[in-house]
Amino acid sequence: MLPRHYRQLLIAVLSLIVLVSAVSAKTEAKKKDVRDFTDADLDKLLDEWEENDDEPLPEDEREGYVPKKSQAEYEEMIRKAGNPTEALKQSKHGQPVMMFVGIVNPTGEATTKAFSEQVSQLWVQSLFNNHMEVNSFTIEDDRVLFMFKQGSQAFDAEEFILKQPQCKDITLEGKVTLGAGGKAQKKEL
Repeated sequence: MLPRHYRQLLIAVLSLIVLVSAVSAKTEAKKKDVRDFTDADLDKLLDEWEENDDEPLPEDEREGYVPKKSQAEYEEMIRKAGNPTEALKQSKHGQPVMMFVGIVNPTGEATTKAFSEQVSQLWVQSLFNNHMEVNSFTIEDDRVLFMFKQGSQAFDAEEFILKQPQCKDITLEGKVTLGAGGKAQKKEL
């Protein structure tokens, strides 16, 4: 039989060998060819990378960054635009913009949420076909919010939607404009 301190040393060495083999087996399992990574593996790797990154990203490398224009650039843009609407359109380039649209049922029936959603989805599809990225949210039975990631597109979309018979009015950048449906209602009164 071995003396007590030799037994303790033997147990410690065996424990260390088991621990080292477990750790090496774990790291070998993690080493995977980059070409075999799935999207989930890449997302996990990015999350680990960002967790271990001590310094925050510079402002110009963050998602959704829009470079700020100097006063001189802004004044030059307004001068070149010609009219105030065009200047506003250019100033909203690259910024998100919300547009509120009032919906009216041209048949004279009450406007329901289902009708508003159907009409807004038709408009979203038409705008998408014209390469405009827009999301719509029905906020009331007769009111829809359109979100444009590229703010300058909201002004082009406004021209299209104003011509639709289901459009009562549009509120864009604080300016309310009557649509084809709103003008028809006004004539009836």
